[in-house]
Amino acid sequence: EGTVDGPQNGLYFGNGDHTGSAVTNATTGVITSGSRAVNVDGTGIDFQNEGQILATGRQRNGTFYVDGTADDFSINNGSTGVISSAVLPGGAGSGVSIQVGSFDGDVQNGGIVNAGLIEGSGDQPVDAGVRLFTNANVATFAGNILNQATGTISSDTAPAVLVEDDVIFDGVLQNKGTIDGAIALGSGDADFASTSVVQLELDSVDSFEAIDVAGSLDVDGTLELLFTNLSALAIGDTFDVLDFGSLTGSFDLIDSGIVQLDTSDLLTNGNVVITAVPEPASLALLGLGGLAIAGRRRRK
Repeated sequence: EGTVDGPQNGLYFGNGDHTGSAVTNATTGVITSGSRAVNVDGTGIDFQNEGQILATGRQRNGTFYVDGTADDFSINNGSTGVISSAVLPGGAGSGVSIQVGSFDGDVQNGGIVNAGLIEGSGDQPVDAGVRLFTNANVATFAGNILNQATGTISSDTAPAVLVEDDVIFDGVLQNKGTIDGAIALGSGDADFASTSVVQLELDSVDSFEAIDVAGSLDVDGTLELLFTNLSALAIGDTFDVLDFGSLTGSFDLIDSGIVQLDTSDLLTNGNVVITAVPEPASLALLGLGGLAIAGRRRRK
């Protein structure tokens, strides 16, 4: 309920059997560190966060880090919970970073449920919201990532949700809330509920965020496409914002702001094509509307 702070590992669970251990960071609780605010090894940790878990420096991988030796763990970030490398000055790294397995062919069991905020930020090599990676040639993560209706997962430059190529994601990314940033699943499936909001930034045809799911992708809800550099756009510009192994469903709403799009190929080949861009004179007439567009941009 108070404050836990450490220069390296604010709260550390060693490599042992923690089965039956339930850890709660209450709403008034604050856990901080210059390197891994929470570091989980061993078996059986059930972590419930309703408070704040924050980076005060460049994290070794993630603000909440799970080691390759960990197994049978759960991370539950409640509606008041914040896991962030962006809140405090100097913070950098992924929000939640899971090293999958400790040897080739290892299978790690775990799960993430988020109803609050998980965000990555800063100048670390990978500033994802949620990242699954491995130092083995190949390892399997057996479990799901669930973002509840009140949950937000975001990042700066890396994907908001990132499953790296050497990880076999034997589970589903299910989004009922907001994912602010790209989604990159080198394996596994994704399911967007009717309440889902996925927000992608598109700077130019050479620089834009996308949804890339190697397995099956079931879409619903809202896709927000935020064009951040209108002067770089031209009629006919094509953005491949969806890549998938297979796709079902459709979005209830595709919101591209003042940019007009042809989305007829979105659910077949993943492309949207610009059909109209406001002229500079029209943008001037929008006045404060232009400022609102700039204001929605994430930190870069």
